[in-house]
Amino acid sequence: MADEWFEYGGDLGETERRFVEALRIRAAQWRASPLDSRADPPGAELPLVASLDLSDPVAGCVLLTLGVHLDGRTLRGDQVHDQLFTLPDEPTGLAFAATGDPEELAARAADWFEAVLRRPVVRCEWTLTRCVYLFADTGEIVGAGAGSVRLASLTGWPPPAASTAGAGSTPGDSGSRTS
Repeated sequence: MADEWFEYGGDLGETERRFVEALRIRAAQWRASPLDSRADPPGAELPLVASLDLSDPVAGCVLLTLGVHLDGRTLRGDQVHDQLFTLPDEPTGLAFAATGDPEELAARAADWFEAVLRRPVVRCEWTLTRCVYLFADTGEIVGAGAGSVRLASLTGWPPPAASTAGAGSTPGDSGSRTS
């Protein structure tokens, strides 16, 4: 159900409510878990934040927390801090900004979340206890080990063993390949 997505506590203003309702309708079609999403009403330090965790349920870890900040008619999205939900000081390659009415901004946020969810993720393991997750299309690091890391790039490093996942599936769900 759509109302399971981007749950929030507290009251939202008209703009925030319209944004969250429109975003929920799109999210109901995603191949991800509503439990990985949340919406935090505006507070003293942040505007409305809608966030989604990209996680590996097999390993039990969050790889990356994506979030959008809605401030009136302006929307900014990027990787966010996994507890404070703040945007990074320096935008990552995932960053975007848009302006418009709440429904337009919800559509833009949904397009962005969907684009990231469709990107293939590769889990690279080099010992029994160490791994790193990469976006397969760019080599950007999504997460490592049991915690998340800032989006970065890993170039010139061929992984000894990897399993791929993408198109909305979770990182541990696909078969392995050897490089």
